[in-house]
Amino acid sequence: MAAPRPLLLLLLLLLPPPARPQPEPPSCRLRWVQVGARGCRGGAAAACVGHCESSSFPSPHAVMAAARRPLTSRARCCTMAQATKVHVTLRCPGGVRRRLPTVSAASCRCDLCRLSRY
Repeated sequence: MAAPRPLLLLLLLLLPPPARPQPEPPSCRLRWVQVGARGCRGGAAAACVGHCESSSFPSPHAVMAAARRPLTSRARCCTMAQATKVHVTLRCPGGVRRRLPTVSAASCRCDLCRLSRY
């Protein structure tokens, strides 16, 4: 026997709403990446990848008066906390091997975003 429609609607209204997917938490971590140069390949170094929390908020009155900026932002980027200089051996065409000096991340952190760090 089929349930009456009003009772079915009432039951649907009493059910909790479906769970919304939660945003991914900030994640800044080491990842190995391939290093290459001019047709050569084969080396690997650690890099910092991921995302960090940033925020913006209405500017305080003093900032608004001095700079006429209605919003102040604090941007944070995934960057190297510690870096090491390494030499990566690359395999090039014709069996030639090259040693390439580069920087490899030793650890990562969320820090103020800057145009260049290293």
